[in-house]
Amino acid sequence: RMSFGTVYRNLQILEEEGEIVAVEADPEFVRYDRRLEPHYHLHCKKCNKVFDIPILYDTELDVTVERDSDFEIGYHSITFEGLCYSCKDT
Repeated sequence: RMSFGTVYRNLQILEEEGEIVAVEADPEFVRYDRRLEPHYHLHCKKCNKVFDIPILYDTELDVTVERDSDFEIGYHSITFEGLCYSCKDT
């Protein structure tokens, strides 16, 4: 048996080592993703599942925001909210 504290500490270590990234689609839950390259997500507001979107990351958006603001952009994250294929029919 393993305590939740042990699990959360290990998740934090994996995140610090760059093995996983936190996906904050819902303020009540933190999910972790093994896919490290920048990409976008879909979040179902009914079942709270998070899905990857098979579209290309838009690096031009980083360039545009950096040019038009006083920020140095490292990356951006976008999560689309809605209902997944299972929940939209129920």
